[in-house]
Amino acid sequence: GQKIFLLGGNWITPDLLLRYSADRTRYCDEVRLHQRAGINLLRVWGGGVSERNPFYECASEMGLFVYQEFWMSGDNNGRWAGSYSWPLDEAAYFANAQDTVRRLRRFAALLFWGGGNELFPRRLSPPVALEEIVHREDPG
Repeated sequence: GQKIFLLGGNWITPDLLLRYSADRTRYCDEVRLHQRAGINLLRVWGGGVSERNPFYECASEMGLFVYQEFWMSGDNNGRWAGSYSWPLDEAAYFANAQDTVRRLRRFAALLFWGGGNELFPRRLSPPVALEEIVHREDPG
């Protein structure tokens, strides 16, 4: 293990429907902007989506790390309008999380997984099963 100083930035998808911004050239250009600013860790925001593979390829090639959050935000913790019972369809949520871990675990840029955004308290949110999925599917 080698110690490294991490300077992070937040990544919120530039196109939530992934219609216009999901090509490799645009991803590499935008990741390069972060790299040139001295950022070496991109947090993919949990209230958004997991990006398409070219985003992670560009980050890997440029030597940036990715902190990947799952799709839960402060609304899932009951503090605002949300509820601890979210997601309502846990089976679909966990199947999606498992597929995402399987898809992204191969990228060198992926440094760690985060349960979501602004979740509290830990015993309720994110669901414990999410941690189990990550440990099973990406034990490294």
